[in-house]
Amino acid sequence: MEDKEIINGNCWVAYFDILGFSSMVESFPVEFVREKLREAQKEGEQFNAICRFKFFSDSFIFYTENDSMDSFKKIWEVSAFFFMIMFAKSKIPHFPMRGCLNVGRFYADEKNGIFLVPRL
Repeated sequence: MEDKEIINGNCWVAYFDILGFSSMVESFPVEFVREKLREAQKEGEQFNAICRFKFFSDSFIFYTENDSMDSFKKIWEVSAFFFMIMFAKSKIPHFPMRGCLNVGRFYADEKNGIFLVPRL
């Protein structure tokens, strides 16, 4: 019996992370950094109906259930909007983000916290 919550196949994946996160942790109070990450997570959660997501530390992953053109349109929209929000809402200097968008094999088991990109 296949678990419908597990993705194992080709899909679109967008990945973002905060550049200089370790220096931000060293330079700002922990409460401040924690609040900034909460804000980022809240912004990302609004896209839950469009595609799936997982956040950990300063990394933000959005992914679709397949590699269709419809899924591409959704992940592109989410990626562009998330990046814009995070860039525009940054109230401190030196809070840049980087990201990428890719398509290919991806394994995601959210329930067990397992995310893999298998080698071809």
